[in-house]
Amino acid sequence: MNPRIRSLASLALAIMTFPSLASDPAPSAGSLPSGDRQRLEAGIARLGALTERPDLASSGYLAEIRAMVPLLDDPGVPAILRECLDHPFKAPEHADRIAAALLAADPLEKKIGFTASLLAEDAPPDLGIYFAISSEDIEALKALPEPLRAPITTYLSQAAYARRDALAATSDLSPEEMRAAAGSLLGIAAGPLAGEMGFPDPSKTPPKKALKQFHAEKMACAAARLAFAVRKLAELPRDALPPEARIEIQTSLGLIVVAGNGPTHHPAPSHPVLLALDLGGNDSWEGGYAAADGTTGDPLSCLVDLGGDDLYLAEKPLALGAGLFGVGLLLDLGGDDRYVASHLSLGCGIFGWGVLHDADGNDAYRGATHTQGAGLAGFGLLLDDAGQDRYQADLDAQGFAFVLAVGILADRGGDDHYLAGGHYRDDLDEAEEGSTGRTKSRSQGFGWGWRTGLPGGVGCLLDASGNDVYDTGQGGMAQGLGYWLSFGLLWDGGGDDVYDANYYSQGVGLHFGTGLVVDLGGNDAYKLTGGGGQGWGHDYATAFLIDRGGNDRYAISRTPLSKGFKIGCGQGGGNIRGIGILLDAAGDDRYDSGPEWSKEDKMKLSQMQATKKRHPEMTDDEILAKRRGIGIRLDLGGHDTYAPSGKDGTHWLRMLSCLSEDLPSEEPVVHPGGNP
Repeated sequence: MNPRIRSLASLALAIMTFPSLASDPAPSAGSLPSGDRQRLEAGIARLGALTERPDLASSGYLAEIRAMVPLLDDPGVPAILRECLDHPFKAPEHADRIAAALLAADPLEKKIGFTASLLAEDAPPDLGIYFAISSEDIEALKALPEPLRAPITTYLSQAAYARRDALAATSDLSPEEMRAAAGSLLGIAAGPLAGEMGFPDPSKTPPKKALKQFHAEKMACAAARLAFAVRKLAELPRDALPPEARIEIQTSLGLIVVAGNGPTHHPAPSHPVLLALDLGGNDSWEGGYAAADGTTGDPLSCLVDLGGDDLYLAEKPLALGAGLFGVGLLLDLGGDDRYVASHLSLGCGIFGWGVLHDADGNDAYRGATHTQGAGLAGFGLLLDDAGQDRYQADLDAQGFAFVLAVGILADRGGDDHYLAGGHYRDDLDEAEEGSTGRTKSRSQGFGWGWRTGLPGGVGCLLDASGNDVYDTGQGGMAQGLGYWLSFGLLWDGGGDDVYDANYYSQGVGLHFGTGLVVDLGGNDAYKLTGGGGQGWGHDYATAFLIDRGGNDRYAISRTPLSKGFKIGCGQGGGNIRGIGILLDAAGDDRYDSGPEWSKEDKMKLSQMQATKKRHPEMTDDEILAKRRGIGIRLDLGGHDTYAPSGKDGTHWLRMLSCLSEDLPSEEPVVHPGGNP
């Protein structure tokens, strides 16, 4: 068997063997009879005649990529991004590894260490080393009762060490250079919003110099140390203060605020707060708590609330788990909480770390842009351990990473609802008369690089269990998309889930990126308007939609995006040397892919007309051969239905030489229908 085909067969078996986090374990390769395994390999082997593409593991293919993207040889490119190009079929292994680490019941500092390792492999700091604090600070902390004094003293010692690391991370940059670099990133990603957020004269020039001068590994050490310190505060007795008490203590490192376990209103702070600690109760918080701004010399800020139904309200950008050249960390240990914030919030890091960890309760999160697990040349984490939660954002959210960044939203349980989009009109709509209602999203597992020469990052939305809804509000480019040397992942551990999005969504790789949707089980519904998704790789990119069990429905409608721009391929499609795979492991499934394509549509989709203008000497067959990728739709079991063409227990070719394969319990036969 061709080594490339053998690699794909191994992938199909391997992706069913990872231990499931869902209540209903997914089928494993060990449970497949040997005859079924042989038929699986035989079905995949039929792809051998579909393309003359070199073996994906060969130097010829990799040399072809590196000739176009010399950036790959830059040591600053994160290993995971390079590995997904070197070994495309290992991407599902990376997806499961990330989900296992961030959905585990591990300490917060361990998850921060793992997140940092996605971009660099530096060792985490030795968290057992403490700084001595000044005698003046020791004297100031005597205003606290004895049960609080020692733990907060320990926190202050760790904060001193973390502050040293955070300042070392930016020691080569002036405050003006830091703000200019952040404004440049936001100018590219958010356009006019950068000015509204207070960044002076935002440009659209990538801040390459600042990226080289920023020491991300030192900022990661600061984040891990601070996470260790606040976790220790979670063990404090709730009755250490009278319920109505609220104490403010000024230290050499910043302001410390401590409140009792009654209902407390915390007004917007007029000065940066190093630590805000509330022992419980139904509290309200206003303004920029847990927001660190290293450009002003305040690189650390933490908020710890030990319980209660709390309201967090921040009308201005940079709040509630946000780090700008610093570390902002919010820890809430329980209660049904509401988080209402603006831009750069709820787990957002720009050249820094923003972390929000909610341990329990049915919570509601509302943010604008760059929120709910968003990183821009930094790290953003939103971790929710339990409850039926609702997440709503406008743009660049819920697992968003832009330029050497990591953005992760990880929810460990409950029936959750995710909405990202519906606010900013899509660029393709703006060029047209009238509007289709299409909006931007760039969320729910979206990794984004800058095509002038900067790799992207790792954007992940991870949900361990529950009947969940993933909705982009008619927004496109979402739900497991990697764009330009990036990794985008939407991973769901089980439940009856609904996925609803517009074009370029649900497992898409674009321009050397890698995008995945992985669902471990349940009766799921995938709806995609406009196409270009559900396992679609374009331009040397790799994409997967993998569903490991349940009676599922996959639907793509082929609505034109704008005049002269049609897209509709998917459900396992590859274009311009891309790889797109839709693999369903079990269940009675239905595939709807809309009406048949006309010859004109096929020409536009493959961009043959544009190629003909540049190369009039090439024939149609030569152009198709040059642009051909690998597209696979593979169903391993169940009684399945296909529209408009296809048949249970057969294999057939679709447009652009993509293969659909349905493996029954008996030897498949060739069905002559479909899109030849």
